This record gives sequence, C-alpha cells and structure tokens, in this order.
Amino acid sequence: MIWNTDNIAAEWPLVDLASLASKVGSGATPKGGRSSYLEQGTPFIRSQNVRFEGFTAKGLAFLSDAQARLLGNATVRAGDVLLNITGASIGRVCVAPASMDGARVNQHVCIIRSTKIAPEFLAAYISSPQVQNAVSLGNYGVTREALTKSQILELPVPLPPEMIRSALVKFVHDISVRRSNALSHIDMARKVIERFRHAVLAAACSGRLTADWRGNRDSNPWVRTTVGEIGNVQLGGTPSRKKAEYWNGDIAWVSSGEVANCRISATREAISQHGLNNSNAKVYPVGTVLIAMIGEGKTRGQSAILDIEACTNQNVAGILPDPSTISGEYLWRWALAQYETTRAVGRGGNQPALNSRKIRELAIGVPPLEEQAEIIRRLDQLLQLADSLASRVDAARILINQTSRAVLAKVFRGDWMADVI
Repeated sequence: MIWNTDNIAAEWPLVDLASLASKVGSGATPKGGRSSYLEQGTPFIRSQNVRFEGFTAKGLAFLSDAQARLLGNATVRAGDVLLNITGASIGRVCVAPASMDGARVNQHVCIIRSTKIAPEFLAAYISSPQVQNAVSLGNYGVTREALTKSQILELPVPLPPEMIRSALVKFVHDISVRRSNALSHIDMARKVIERFRHAVLAAACSGRLTADWRGNRDSNPWVRTTVGEIGNVQLGGTPSRKKAEYWNGDIAWVSSGEVANCRISATREAISQHGLNNSNAKVYPVGTVLIAMIGEGKTRGQSAILDIEACTNQNVAGILPDPSTISGEYLWRWALAQYETTRAVGRGGNQPALNSRKIRELAIGVPPLEEQAEIIRRLDQLLQLADSLASRVDAARILINQTSRAVLAKVFRGDWMADVI
C-alpha cells in the first residue's frame, strides 16, 4: 500500500479504483521507436502530451494502420483519464479530449476508464497533493521510478455525494481556468523580457546604445572588420576516454554543452597534464570567448567567456581577443547579440555546424576601447534590470503553481465546501 488517506475528508467514503474502472492499462512503443513515427495517421500519445493543465498536441506522434492494430489494447476513448506512470513526469494526469478518440498510448502512459465516476473528478483527485506526494515518493522518501497497475488499482478514491462532486469539478475547473490565464500572462511577460534583452544587445553592438556618448566626445569611428582580424581563433580537443590517467586532473575542461550564453567559472570535467599533452586541447586564459560550433537544440552559436583558465573540446572555438583592439568582455557581448546570425552561418549539410573558418569570417563592428567600456557598463545595467524582472516573473509562476496545489489540497480535505455549496 503506497497510498495515504489521512488528508482526505473523513466523511467521504473511499473506494478502490479497481471497483470504479472498466479499464486500466498502458501501451507500448512500436518497433523502430521514434524513427517509425509518421506525420499523420493514428495519434500516438506519449508522456510529453499529458500535462496537468490539460492534454497538449505539441510533439504528438502518429502511427500507421498496421502499427495501430498491434496496439489495439491501448486504444484511447474520449474522456479517458491519462496518467504518466514512469520517468520524470510520473503522476502527470489529464482527461483525453474528443479529438484523441481512437488514439494509442505508449508504455509510459496509463489509460484509466470509468463509467461510474466523472473523469474530471478523478483527474482532479489524482492531481491533488494528497495523491501526488504518494506518486512521486515511496514509503521511505525514495523517488519512485514507476507506478504499477496493481498500485493504480489500489488507489483509494473518495466518493462524496454527486452534488458535491459536481460542484467540486466546477470549482476546480474555474480555478484551472484562472491559473491558465495567469500563466498565459506570465509567459507573455517572459517573452517581452527576452525581446528587451535582444533589443538592448542589438542596440549595444550597433552603436545606438552609446550614440549620445559619442556625440559629446571626439572619439574614433567604429571599424568594420572580421573576428579573425581582431582575435586568434583556435579549436580544442578531447583526450582519449580510454585513458583514465588523462582525466580527473586539475585542468578545467569545457564541453560544447557548457557553452550556454554564460560566464564559466567551473566545469563539469577536468583533464590531467597527460591528457593535455596527448590531445589537441590547449589552455585558454581568462577572458577567452568561446563559441559552440555544434550541438543539440540551441547549442550551436551560443557563447561564453572564461572566468578561469580552461581547455575545451574540439566542438568549441576559442577566440583570444587582441587587447589593443578589443576587450574580451565586449567581444562576448557582441557574440551574445550575434547568436542568431552565427547560428545561421552553420546551417547546411547533413549536420549543421560551424568551423574555425566560418568563425574567423564573421563580420564585427569594433568601437574604440573607451566606448567598449561604456557599452559594457550601460548594457550590464540594462541586462541586470532584465534579470531582476525575469526573477520576479519566475517567482510569480512558482506562486501560482503553489497556490493551485494548495487549493487542490483544500478541496479534497473538504475545507472548501462551505464557501461553494
């Protein structure tokens, strides 16, 4: 028994889900996995489609008729409760919409079907902290890896009178709508902040941000040149993974995944002097600007600046700026502003990638060193403002989610009824 009913309204009778459900079961992944999915056909629901806020078709896969026939026992009907039973999203639950009638699920999603209880009530109950706490943690506080069918069938479900259940469903729905609206505003605020960041970076590296500063001084004009003219572009290397003595040394080593539009003051791995001597790796000084040349997702074109001496792998370009022409701090801000352009340069071929030649040929506008310092000062002030706003937005998101969970906990303790019924 993994379930705890201490925080459920005492006056409500409890019934095991097994006595309410006509179907509890999950599906499977077709042979070939992701490579066998189609762009149209029978919808194939995976854990990523099951969200607390409702079903999402984002990332929905599709099966052929033959694949769907083999998964006939995992057929979804409109109104089924869909529950994630494995992995990081274990416990996420929603109600299958009418558009998913006839879909199939994989082995990570369980179908719960009942004609004896409203699916919206059951999904709300499973979403409650009372159930989620038991879903996510085992009896001894160990993170649970999966829910078994027998555990799901043993879930004690409260059965208040039908009038209360109907009122509860409406109440939870209204709260959910308000939560969705609030989160929508949060998402919009986040997008506005990101647009502000991009605009500020673009203004800084085009000269617009310091136009008034130049107007009050006799400063030299900006110089249009290339990265190869103002810095030494080098590539790193990876010591053999088969040689244990090449690793776990005291020389910081940066992988392309760590080059994530950030300052680098620590690394996940380190190499030894033997590893350095027996590879193409080289130690870059503090202030070196790094650009990821290849990588999954958004990695390609992202940049970083070293706050420590470090090596990199072969998929990272290290740019050592000429200090008489450009500061590493300005060069990094330029790389941040240049991200989309740099990324686009690496398109084409079977695997989109940058190389040292493409990095050297990137065009760059270089202001006088004094103006670079002013750009950095103004830019950092504005980006700190953006960071502060983003932190407030993130805090608001957390508060909204915490409030929603608190409301659900209150609902199934029965504390809400005096205000609603």
